[in-house]
Amino acid sequence: MPRPQESSRKPVQFYLDLFNRKERNLLIRDALGDRHSRLAVSDDYLRRIVTALKIPMPSSCSIFWWTDYHIDWLVGALTLFAEPYRLDEERELTALDARPTKSLLRNGGALISGSQEDADLVVSYKNTIILIEAKAFTSFTQKQVESKAKRLADIKQYYQTLQQKGAPEVEIHSILTSPDKPPDFCGTEALVVRGSTSIAKIAWMPLYVDNLQGKFRVTRCGANGLRSSVGQYWRCVRAMRFKNLDSKSLEET
Repeated sequence: MPRPQESSRKPVQFYLDLFNRKERNLLIRDALGDRHSRLAVSDDYLRRIVTALKIPMPSSCSIFWWTDYHIDWLVGALTLFAEPYRLDEERELTALDARPTKSLLRNGGALISGSQEDADLVVSYKNTIILIEAKAFTSFTQKQVESKAKRLADIKQYYQTLQQKGAPEVEIHSILTSPDKPPDFCGTEALVVRGSTSIAKIAWMPLYVDNLQGKFRVTRCGANGLRSSVGQYWRCVRAMRFKNLDSKSLEET
């Protein structure tokens, strides 16, 4: 006899979508006709993802995606996927007790941060979830990469505790994408990012952008045209691009 949670469990994408409350994502889907025909990730983009991660190309399955997806939401979605009996037929929570944000983690990190920290793009199929972070005109900073890598490691650690109680296996991957390959990825296929005690592997893949060098921005300045955060004038200037990834505590595999 299957456990109650096994008989009622839906695909992990169902639970990921329950948390999709970003108006920008909903607006883009509506503008591009998603309600008439579900928008799909292109085969070329998916091939680049699996190539970067060195995992097999999925076949005969639906590919789902979301933008600006909060990391906190991912924790919630994985929890409901592991314990689907917490939802009734009307998608109402029946018995999800308050849970500590830290005590389940060996390193004492916060599982739920209450922040706006998110993934620029989430792609998911079968029992695979891929978090993608993009930069084109600014750099991947050491602090940002380490923060997200540490949270990813914490989430994996948390989900392992759910697996010990019978939850299905879920693969969670992370990718950085940018027009230029960061120096830290030269000669290596992925980075191992070390936080306090957490470790996560991050892959890289190219981001293709048209007219990358021809972008402009508006900046405040003084009457002499020099940039000033309190200037009473403004001007248009060419947008700068930052190619380097600050790597003081990023270690190559």
